[in-house]
Amino acid sequence: MKPYLLLFAIAYSYCCNANCMLSKLSIDSRTKNSGSIIEGEVIKQSFCWNTDKSSIFTINTIEVSKILKGSASATIDVITPGGE
Repeated sequence: MKPYLLLFAIAYSYCCNANCMLSKLSIDSRTKNSGSIIEGEVIKQSFCWNTDKSSIFTINTIEVSKILKGSASATIDVITPGGE
């Protein structure tokens, strides 16, 4: 998935009051509901702003070393709110 599409999805979920992000889930529940589970190493970290520069996001590029469930490309970008 292109990083800007993932960024859009994160921003959209904040606008839509994504309550599922506030619920506590057991590790068994998280594992069962996950499409992919990987093991890897962060090889690059950067940040970006949204279009009106009111929110900042951190982009972690992860090199996948092991796929435990599902499928994944050789590297993935994980975008989280916050940054430098």
